[in-house]
Amino acid sequence: MAEKEQSLSIEDSLEKEQKPSRVILLIRHPSVHWNDFVLDRAEHEGKDIETHTPIDTEGLTMIEFLKDHLQAYLSKDLPSELQTKNLDGKYRILTSPVKRAKDEADIVSTGLNLGHLDNREIPAPKGPIQEDRALTEIFWMGSKKQAMNFMSEAKEVNVHPVKFSLENADPAELAKRFNERMSDVKEILEKFKDQTVPVDLVFSHRLILTLIIWAMKQKNEGRKDLIVTENDIPGIIDLCGQVAYTSISEIWLTKDNKWFIKSIGETPHLNEASGLRKGTY
Repeated sequence: MAEKEQSLSIEDSLEKEQKPSRVILLIRHPSVHWNDFVLDRAEHEGKDIETHTPIDTEGLTMIEFLKDHLQAYLSKDLPSELQTKNLDGKYRILTSPVKRAKDEADIVSTGLNLGHLDNREIPAPKGPIQEDRALTEIFWMGSKKQAMNFMSEAKEVNVHPVKFSLENADPAELAKRFNERMSDVKEILEKFKDQTVPVDLVFSHRLILTLIIWAMKQKNEGRKDLIVTENDIPGIIDLCGQVAYTSISEIWLTKDNKWFIKSIGETPHLNEASGLRKGTY
């Protein structure tokens, strides 16, 4: 017990020592709805099966809770180092251009702007939403048949389809897919260091957000190459399971230009009573 208390106090003291110059909130898209029409349309257009996937009813409710949470966070819950700054018109909203993430960003941005009209303590974002192709998802299933097979097989063994598909994929192929997107990850990390605004709200997808967080961890540990190997795959899969629907991963860029990962995959806006908290995977 004493060892646990000592460990907690050490973690608390480490957190208090961090002095953020910027805050980045990495937000995953909400619950979505797959159906035959969506899958067929994507295949007909030669696009990935998730390209057109719309937000479902649960997802829209998740966004409403998220919007309220972000209004409170931006107006009163920021780290003390940033609370002295007037955030009105000084924070960005970045999004993947893929439908489900962009729709979430649009709804949240509208809510924040309308909230500002009613309550000036709620800051409005700076300018229009910025779409960034580097935030698109890492696709690894391209056909309706492949997706349906994975979902069917995962259901038989009672495992989440994403977890099932990743764990049953060829590690070398996964590493190859992740490394193909590492230039995008590096580009995004550099964009996050932009000191012209103190806060970014970033709307994106499970795998690319996982890879961004993984890269931050590797940089903090002094790793230079950021090349994903087969040995890295189990850790990336475990990290992937933490990024639930509309979850928020709060990242601080510290005064000494390091990444402090304050939280991964938190859903404080989805209370137990809502029935929308999805947990890992």
